[in-house]
Formats: sequence, structure tokens, C-alpha cells
Amino acid sequence: MISVRRLEQGDLATRVAWLNSPAIYTQMVVDLPISLAATQQWFARTLLDDRRRDFAFLAPAGDLVAMGGLTDIEPAHGRAELYILVDPERQGQGFGTPAVRWLCNFGFIQLNLSRIYLFTMAANEGARRFYERLGFVHEGVLRRHTRQNGVLVDRHVQGLLREEWEAASWRATPPLRLVEE
Repeated sequence: MISVRRLEQGDLATRVAWLNSPAIYTQMVVDLPISLAATQQWFARTLLDDRRRDFAFLAPAGDLVAMGGLTDIEPAHGRAELYILVDPERQGQGFGTPAVRWLCNFGFIQLNLSRIYLFTMAANEGARRFYERLGFVHEGVLRRHTRQNGVLVDRHVQGLLREEWEAASWRATPPLRLVEE
């Protein structure tokens, strides 16, 4: 079981290390190298941004195993984009599934969303299968949608609707709790 808390200033050096890992940056759209100073500036801006929620996920021993959140939260449209980073040295150990489930539960329960969506890189078939196992539906391909290392690449869109989440066996019921609550 994992526990969840808000992302903190003390998590930023780990975030930088993870984002600079090829296991992470080859699957995302990031401008490399990621610096701690730029990440600290980003974090300061996010504290005032109610269009996003960023969280840290902790293993039972209390060590940080994943970070994730909901971004581009649009209350008027009931939607948000999900992202997740799992410690590159602990990928495949079962931390991503509970983290994504928690984020979806948070989005549908606390934020009253109607839709949670995400993007995956064209080459990341494993991630698409992972999200499909969690109930996300492949909605399409955005052709030559973004630049990765200077090359225009396709991105896949996957989404989870409220009614699909409501039918999921892992759906939580309120209230959700963070570690500090």
C-alpha cells in the first residue's frame, strides 16, 4: 500500500534526477537537461496554480517511489490531464498502478471531474497497455504533435470517463486522505 502527500520542496532534487533519467525523459516531452533551479521556479509557480495538483507517493517504509498529478484542470469542462513518474529504479514493482488509481479517484471524487486524459509517446506501447488495463480507452493519435529531441513525433491520447471509473472495481468512495490530513 502506498501513502500520498502533496509534492514538497524537499522532493524537487529527486524529481530532477528522475526527469534526467533516460527511463523517464525518453517517454515524456521535456527540455533537457532539467535543472534544480528551474524546477524550484516551476514549483513556486505551481503553488499558486489551482489548475494543477501534484503529489508524492510513498512506499510503506516512507521512501518516495512516484510523483504524479493532474494538470490543466478545467472545472467548467470537468476534465484534467494525468501524469505519473515512477522512480526509474523501481519501475515494474507495482507502484504505478495504485498511484494512477489514487489520482483518478482524487480527480473524480475531490475535483468532480467528468474525464481524465493522458498522452503517451508513440513508441511507448507498454504505457498504453498499462493504462488500458486500468480502464483508459485509446482515443486516437495526434500525428506529429510534439517535438522530442528536435524530431516531430506522434502522441497517443487515452481517456477515462466518469462512468467508466464508476464501473471500475478499484473505484474508491469518499473521503480520500493525504498523509498530512
